[in-house]
Amino acid sequence: MKENMRKRSKCKQTQEILDDIAQYVRSRPHLHDVLPLEDLEMLQTVWNEVEDGVVSVADVLTFKRYAQLLNTEQYRHIVHALVSELRVALCERPPGLIARDQMLPDDWYTEPWYTVFVQYFGTSSELSSPASAMPQSEFVNRETPSASSRATFSELEGMLPYLSWLGYRNLLVLAHYESPMGDGGYDPSSYTPRADLGGDAGWNNFMSAANEQGFRIATDAIFNHVSIEHEWFQRACAGSDHYRGYFLERNDREKIDEINQDGDIICVYEYTNSGILERQICNFPEVDRTHGLWTVIKGETFQFYRSFYPFQVDLNLQSPEVLREVFAVIRRELNDGTLAKRLDAVPHWIKKIGYASDGLPETFALLEMIGLFMTRICPHAIVLPEVVRGMNLARAYAGNAAGSTDKEALTSKRLLFNFEMQAAIRYGCYFGTARSLVDCLRKATRDATTALPEGAYWVNLIDHHDEIFVGFFRPEDRMSAQRFLRSRNAVVCKNGLGAVQRIADSLNFISERIALGLFSMYVLPGVPMLYYGTELAVGEDPAHVKYMQTSRARIFERLGVTRLSAEMENSHTSAMLFSDPREKMRGPIPRKRFSDTLERATHGKDLLLLLLRRLNRLRDVHCAFKASARVCEVRANADCVLAVYREPSSDGESLLCVANFADSGVSTRLSGFPWVERGGHASLHNTVHFRDLLQYTMLRSQVRTTDGAHSEMLPDANVDGHIEYIWPDSPCTPASQLPSESYIELDLDAHAVHVLTRI
Repeated sequence: MKENMRKRSKCKQTQEILDDIAQYVRSRPHLHDVLPLEDLEMLQTVWNEVEDGVVSVADVLTFKRYAQLLNTEQYRHIVHALVSELRVALCERPPGLIARDQMLPDDWYTEPWYTVFVQYFGTSSELSSPASAMPQSEFVNRETPSASSRATFSELEGMLPYLSWLGYRNLLVLAHYESPMGDGGYDPSSYTPRADLGGDAGWNNFMSAANEQGFRIATDAIFNHVSIEHEWFQRACAGSDHYRGYFLERNDREKIDEINQDGDIICVYEYTNSGILERQICNFPEVDRTHGLWTVIKGETFQFYRSFYPFQVDLNLQSPEVLREVFAVIRRELNDGTLAKRLDAVPHWIKKIGYASDGLPETFALLEMIGLFMTRICPHAIVLPEVVRGMNLARAYAGNAAGSTDKEALTSKRLLFNFEMQAAIRYGCYFGTARSLVDCLRKATRDATTALPEGAYWVNLIDHHDEIFVGFFRPEDRMSAQRFLRSRNAVVCKNGLGAVQRIADSLNFISERIALGLFSMYVLPGVPMLYYGTELAVGEDPAHVKYMQTSRARIFERLGVTRLSAEMENSHTSAMLFSDPREKMRGPIPRKRFSDTLERATHGKDLLLLLLRRLNRLRDVHCAFKASARVCEVRANADCVLAVYREPSSDGESLLCVANFADSGVSTRLSGFPWVERGGHASLHNTVHFRDLLQYTMLRSQVRTTDGAHSEMLPDANVDGHIEYIWPDSPCTPASQLPSESYIELDLDAHAVHVLTRI
C-alpha cells in the first residue's frame, strides 16, 4: 500500500511538472516515460529559455550532467545561472559579431599566435596620438621610455599594423583586469579593464579596431583567485555572509609537516575536527609555504584558502553565485568581440578537503561547462587551459570530462600549451642538439597517451610570461640545463624546478640561434605562439626588474603582506618576497625599437622578422604547414639535425623541414620518409626538383642509396627567387631493383633552416 502511494505521489509530481511545460509534452506525450523526475524539474526552471530558443532540451540536460559533477547539491542553481547569462548574452550579441562569426574559418585558432602584456608592448615616454588617426603603415619613432613607462590599449591599437606585417592575426592579451599589480596583474581586484590601460573606453576602442582589421583576440581568464582588494573579499571581511560564500574557509586546518618530493615543496595539513590529512604543493616556495589567509571578521578569525601569494584569495568555483559572476565576465568579453579565453591555473580551480587541489573531477566538469557556455554564444570560441603538466597529463584537459567517448563530450575546441616541447626546443638551442626535440616529437606523434581529440592542438612556445619549467627537461638533461642557465646569469628558482631567462639572453643574442627556436615552433606538431619581443632578440631589462622590485615592496606593504607573517606561524617568508624573478621575462619595449627593426626588415636586413614573415606566409598558403598536417620524424644520422616530414591532411604537396642546430656545418643523411622510399624513387623518373620555400640559405645536397650509388643534385638557375635542385639525367635504377633504404645526403651550413618542396 505504501509503495503504491509513493508511486502515485511521484506520478502526481511528474504530471504537475509536465503541465508546466505543456507545449513540449503535447509534441512528445511519451516524455514522462523517457526523462526522470529530476530532469523534468531541471527543465521547469529554465523552460522559458527552452521555449524562446536560447537553449535546447539536450543543452539543458548536458549542462545538468556537468553541473551535477561540479556540485551535486546545488547543480540546479548552477544550470539556472548559466542559462540566464546565456539568454542575456544572446540578446546582447551585436549583429556585426554574428556576421563575423559566420565568415570565420573553423580552424582560425590554429593560425600562429602573438602574446602581449598591454602595458609593455610598444611603450612611449610621451602621450601618443590616437592610433586611429595614424596611417596603417606609420610607426612613429619616440624617445626610449624609462622603466616605469607604460603603454595602453591605444598604443596596442597602434601596433596592430606591425603584427599584420609579420602575418599574425591571433593575439593573446595577458592580464588586463583591474589589479593592484602585486602579481603582474594576476591578482584581479575587478574583472574590468584596468584604468591605467585605458579602462572600458580604451578597451572598447581597441576591440573595435582589432575586429575591423581582422584580428582575433584572446584574453586571460583569472578565475582561480582574486586580490584581497577585490570588492567581493572586502565585503566578506566587512561581515557579509553572502560574500563569505564566494571564498573557501579552512578554519580548523593546521600545517603539520613539509616534504620535499622530487623538488616540489609539499605542505601537509590536518583538519583538527575530523583528523583528515591533506597535501598541497607550494607554488612559490621561496616566498611562502602555507595555503592560508587569516582574517579577523567581527572579532572572529577565519582562515581562507589560497593557492598562491598571501594577498590573493581563492574563489569557491563550486558556488552558483560565483559561477554566475564568472559567466557574466565571459559573456561581456565575448560580446566585446573576444574569441578565446586563456584559462589561468586550471588544475587548481576546485579544492576539496582531504584532496590535493590538482585536476579533480569537478575541475574538468567546470572546464566543460565554460566551453559549452562560450560556444553557445559564439560557435567559434575556444579555450586555452593553462595546464603546467607533461603531455600525457595535460591531454586530459582537451575534453571528455564526463568520461564519455562520443563527440558530445568535446564541448569546445581548444589549445593546450606544450611545456615539454618548450623545454625540448630550448635545450636544443642551448646545446646545439636535436636529440631532445626528436624524443619529444616521437612522444607527440607516436604515443597514444599524448594524442589529442579532433579540434584540439598543442601550442608550441619558446618564451612566455612565466618561468621556464626545468622539470620538463628530460631527467638526464636537467642538471646540465641548470648549469647552463646559471652560467648565463639566469635565476633558477622553485627548488631547481623553475628558471627565468628570455631565450635571447640564454643564446647571447645570436639571431641565427634564436631563429632555430622560431623555426622549431613552426615545423613541430602544434600551433606556434610567439611572446612579444622574442622576434627582436630582446633580453632582460635590469631597470625594469629594479623598478618592479621597488614598486612591489610598496604594493606588498599596502596589501599588508609584511604584517601577515607573524600570524602565519608556519610561514617561511624570505627576502625574495619583493623580488619576482619572472619580471626578467617582462618589461617595456619601446615602439621605436619595433619600428626600427621593421625598417631594417623591409630592406631585407633583419633575420628574425623576415623568417617569421615567411613562416607565417607558408602557414597561410601550404596545407602541409598547417596544424592539421601529419608530422613525422625523418631519420638523421647527425644529432644536431632536426628533420620532419609534413603531409597535408587533404590534397597538396608535402614538405621536408630541416634544421642544423650546430655552430658549424654538417653533412647528414636523411631517410625514412616518402621521398626516398621505394615508391618515391619510382615516381621520380630521371629528374627531381627541390625548392627552398624560405629563400633563406643556399643548400648543397646529394641523393644516395645504401649501396653507395648516388646522383648529385646541383643548383639550377633561380626561379622566382627560389633555389631549385635538379637530379640530372643518369641511368635510372628500376623501382624493383632499388635497395631497401635510400637517403638524401645534405650538406648543411651552421644554423641552417630549410623548408623544401619537391616540384
